[in-house]
Amino acid sequence: MGVADGYEPGALAPFVNSLRRTGFDGDTVFFARNLPHATRAYLHAHGVTLVDFARLDLPGIRYLRKLALRMFLRTPPTEAPSARQQTLIRRLWHCQASRYLFYRDYLRAHPTRYARVLLIDLRDTYFQGAPFADPRPGDLCAFEETAALTIAEESSNHWWIERLYGAEGLRRLGPRPVLCSGATIGSAHGVRNYLERMIALLYHHHGPRGYDQGVHNYLVWERGLPGATVCAFGQGPVMNIGTADRASFQVGEDGTVLRTDGTACPIVHQYDRHGDLLRHAEREFGLASV
Repeated sequence: MGVADGYEPGALAPFVNSLRRTGFDGDTVFFARNLPHATRAYLHAHGVTLVDFARLDLPGIRYLRKLALRMFLRTPPTEAPSARQQTLIRRLWHCQASRYLFYRDYLRAHPTRYARVLLIDLRDTYFQGAPFADPRPGDLCAFEETAALTIAEESSNHWWIERLYGAEGLRRLGPRPVLCSGATIGSAHGVRNYLERMIALLYHHHGPRGYDQGVHNYLVWERGLPGATVCAFGQGPVMNIGTADRASFQVGEDGTVLRTDGTACPIVHQYDRHGDLLRHAEREFGLASV
């Protein structure tokens, strides 16, 4: 499951085409907004289920959103938002945060349909193997970014944690590796539990764009999740390579991104930060490859 907001077909082709090449025959669900007709037609032709969502987008909406969040959406830590607040949240939150509500609601509506679930960014991901081919790494698995930078050392993550949890939160979490919120995999039960706990925390943090990764790191490192594991960079079914130095991971002669054990990583995330892999994805999985 992932969110597609305003994308042209070419932006989603590496994800969709590479996934289909793996032989994956499970459900692919995109929560969609502002998609051109050509994109919707392309996704329908490839068996993608589209679930539309709405969000207020007006002149000056950024400032109205900040005002509304500050005035109406703060709730005490022990309370859930009211029905009125939840309606505002769905219309005002950036999709980086509201996607967790979409995912949770979809799994609630299909309580017995799925055994395993992948939550994933769409625009910068392609597949080198079936997403659930690896043995289950745990009831839920979160994935490190590069081991070369801790939360305190990576500027964006440093800022998110400090803004959300203060200097003391940064002191505790700063030495930890960065966990990427753009890729999470697990059993349906594990993912549902993760989503409920993420949403409960997100309700009380209406911060900057991208802040969900700060909440994700706080939840996994600080709060703990029963049955959850953390896969180190270069291990497990996902590699988040966006902040990784190009020399820190291997690529085979055919362009395959390799894990530390020399095997192909099934899911490559943030490939577009590296020029050779961006060209490889466009050549191998772009629209022209169909």
